[in-house]
Amino acid sequence: NNTFDRRVNIIIFDEADYDFITLNTKKLKLNNFNKLMEKSLSFTNAYPPGKDTVQSIPNLLMGEDGTGTFSYDRKLVYFKKKHEKKNFTYENTFLNLSKKRDNVGIIAGAGPQIIYCQYLKISLCKDISNDISFKYINLNGFEFVTSIINSIFKSYLFDIERQKTDIKLMRFLDKKKSKKDNVNLNKNLDTLATKLLQNKNVEIAYIHYPYPHYPDHYAKEILGSNLKQDWYSLNIMLMDKTIGNILRSIDDKKIKTMTIITSDHGLRFLKKEIKEIRRVPYIININYDNKKLEFNKDFSTFHTKKIIQKFLNNEVISYLDIANIAKNLPVIKHNKLSTD
Repeated sequence: NNTFDRRVNIIIFDEADYDFITLNTKKLKLNNFNKLMEKSLSFTNAYPPGKDTVQSIPNLLMGEDGTGTFSYDRKLVYFKKKHEKKNFTYENTFLNLSKKRDNVGIIAGAGPQIIYCQYLKISLCKDISNDISFKYINLNGFEFVTSIINSIFKSYLFDIERQKTDIKLMRFLDKKKSKKDNVNLNKNLDTLATKLLQNKNVEIAYIHYPYPHYPDHYAKEILGSNLKQDWYSLNIMLMDKTIGNILRSIDDKKIKTMTIITSDHGLRFLKKEIKEIRRVPYIININYDNKKLEFNKDFSTFHTKKIIQKFLNNEVISYLDIANIAKNLPVIKHNKLSTD
């Protein structure tokens, strides 16, 4: 017996890039993405509050603009901005907008430096990272994870040809899995996500998919190993397949539901490092308002917390309401963010 009449789904596709997706929609046959856009509010100039996962995700969850820094001290992640210090905890995130902590659910399949289930302490929390993406996420603590990130990625990520780097990373992370394993792991993720999205006792559902971020070994097995696309295109196609499952899961009109689909950051490398500011998808679907609307002004996605709050407080009825709120909100792009 839930005590809420509205619910919110927040879905992150790691490293989904707005420009790449929109430029390749026809080529990659992203039919589900198009279907979602046709009945949603789409932001065409959305910018995340960080250049990578470790910057962006805490800012997104906490509603911070990204101009501060996140640090680690004695197994506690905290945010610093001038003289302000705020812990990365459940109470300081938009998850706390739920009426009850037990009405929040998380599935985390990415973000190796933001271990959701460890730091946010939610009972309905499933970390599938060991299954489908970064196997090192659950190794002994935050410091070890951080040391791996620093020693591997920063030392030679862009110093040598990407393909050679991929091979070294694959060997280090022991990513060689059978076709059966890859298919089953992705089915497991889809099953968990579907159950969470359809759970009538969940007021706020948060899902962080590990793709289209590298690697692409599961995309190849699921979509077909004979496909000739580059690794990022394959993962975008897998994302589109997943969006189809999401659309079917949120079709229930019995409770008013807002679903936000976005990314923690845009594409950072393909054949070479990408340094320019990248836009991310930011799509809001309200299950009772299916009139397509585009918001073409600049928008910073850290305002997600404010939008969720207004929706749960019945201050948002339609896409037009959200657009009217968004046009008056401050915008901060990547080049103004901390590089720590």
